[in-house]
Formats: sequence, C-alpha cells, structure tokens
Amino acid sequence: MDDLLSIDMLPTWAVLFYVVVSVVTVAALARLRRRPGGVAVCAVAPALALSALSGVFAVIVYVGAAPVAQIDMADFYAMYESPFIIVVVLLFVAQVVCGALASRSGKRGA
Repeated sequence: MDDLLSIDMLPTWAVLFYVVVSVVTVAALARLRRRPGGVAVCAVAPALALSALSGVFAVIVYVGAAPVAQIDMADFYAMYESPFIIVVVLLFVAQVVCGALASRSGKRGA
C-alpha cells in the first residue's frame, strides 16, 4: 500500500479525459455544421488535431501508468488496454466523420 491512489487512478482519468474531449469536439462540430454561413475546413482541422493529440496523450498515460498501479489494478488495466485503444480510434473516426459533414455542409450553400 505504499503506492499512491492517484497513480492507480491515472488510467481511469485518461479514459474520462478523452471521452470528455470527444463529446466536446463532436458537439462543437455539430454546432459548426448548423451554422448558416457554412464552415471552412480550416475551422474543422484544429478541432480534429487537438482531439488527435488528446487521444495520443490519453493512450500514453494509460499505457504508461497501468503497470505502475497496484497489482490488482494493473491486471485490470492490462486486460482493457487493447479495447481502450480501439475505443479511442473509433471515437476519433466518429469525430472525423462529423468534421467531414460539417465541412461539406458549407459547400452546399455555395
């Protein structure tokens, strides 16, 4: 019990962090899509780049902190490491689709 509880919870916080980033990004892209003047690709690209960097950060934190956790938590995190990476990729693909829809909505009015 010499390990800090915060180290045990870092992978969980990484998951929560990226889920929040994903929800905010999708909501922002959906709001941009409803904008009457349309949206340029230059407005979508920074949101997707920030989300991608956040996803990479979350995966690095998860993979880096999981082995340092206590034994029972380390086994739990190791078991869910691959599904977490798959979920991050799927969430990012969903964001790219929302970004593509938002950028295409601006071209319809032109």
